[in-house]
Amino acid sequence: MKQSNIVRKNEFDRYLIPLPLTKLIGKQKKKFIYSELEKRHPCFSNDFCFDSQLRINRKGLCSDVVVMNKGKYCSYKKWNGIVLEGCKSKRFKSDFLFSGLVIFLLAFSILTGFFLGRKFRKINNPVVETSPGGEETEKLSDEMESFENLLPAAGSLAEDFFEIIQCENGKISSFTWEIKNGIEKISSSLNSMTPESLFSFRQEENFNLSSLSYVNGGEKFSFSCGRKIKTDSDSHGIVKTLGDENVFEKEIRLLLQESGCEIFEEKFFPYVIKFKTGDTKVFISIKDFLEASFYVVEKISFEKNDESNFMVEIAFAQKEMARQGVNVDLIDIYSSLFLSAKKQPEKKSSLITANKKERLLKIGQVNYSDGKKLVFYKDEKGKILKRMESD
Repeated sequence: MKQSNIVRKNEFDRYLIPLPLTKLIGKQKKKFIYSELEKRHPCFSNDFCFDSQLRINRKGLCSDVVVMNKGKYCSYKKWNGIVLEGCKSKRFKSDFLFSGLVIFLLAFSILTGFFLGRKFRKINNPVVETSPGGEETEKLSDEMESFENLLPAAGSLAEDFFEIIQCENGKISSFTWEIKNGIEKISSSLNSMTPESLFSFRQEENFNLSSLSYVNGGEKFSFSCGRKIKTDSDSHGIVKTLGDENVFEKEIRLLLQESGCEIFEEKFFPYVIKFKTGDTKVFISIKDFLEASFYVVEKISFEKNDESNFMVEIAFAQKEMARQGVNVDLIDIYSSLFLSAKKQPEKKSSLITANKKERLLKIGQVNYSDGKKLVFYKDEKGKILKRMESD
């Protein structure tokens, strides 16, 4: 019977792994993917093989990785590749075909580097022309605009950070997020995870990672970095009128109060407000409100107050040309990273259930003024049990 080259879904695993620009080809790419699979794939070892293909999505370059047990792979292996169940493209193609792809990517990267190098030289050495009147005017080149388009969008750094923390089941105890002058900055205190998964941010600006400490048996460390982002000039032409600021302050204050937030402090010029909340839905309300205003969130910082609340401080700035704000609604999307889920208290073993009551001997009770009573029972082994009951 002819062996099928279609791999069933229960015989492979698939991962989408973000790739840094320095890990696109060669041994660096293979080593990087291998280290990521050691974290993501259960019991990953030399008993497994993997195939990777380059993908581009809204977050940038990623590697589409398929992992198989080597024994399973050999039973399907063909020189021109195998097909995954539910997918049309072939995987695990021959080394010759893979080498051709590497050569193509290498040539593409060299050519891209050559043209980008020319553009950077033109940006750093702009052409200066002399007007008929003798005035020197600097030519505003299209290269600068092209370079801006290569930069990631605002919010991409924080979103990448949140997704890694979520994947590692980590928790955020404090977080600061700022977007100003074309730079996105984040800093955070983290626990319940180790920092290796954040090493991919090493190429970002001002990368800083503290030492890892252990508090009450749990991991704790801090992290910060920055990233240049693409600016947006959609807000060009917005002009603040006299009295806008006063109206804005009152409306923000009212919005927070109606959302159940406890306001602690307000500062002015620029406007900053500090409050306590346990409901991340308030950030969606803030985002919706700002879309119709002349303001953006320039900086937000918060620190965990307890298991269900945190202190928040937001700094607002007026919309101007090329000014973007923090996407505060992401805090609601990733709320599980900040707030612990409320759990129903578990009943202790010393509190008995109704069906056990019939087999126990009541030996006494304590009555309370609210009508409740603490009843004591003895089981067959002589153990004293108690239960809170009401009339």
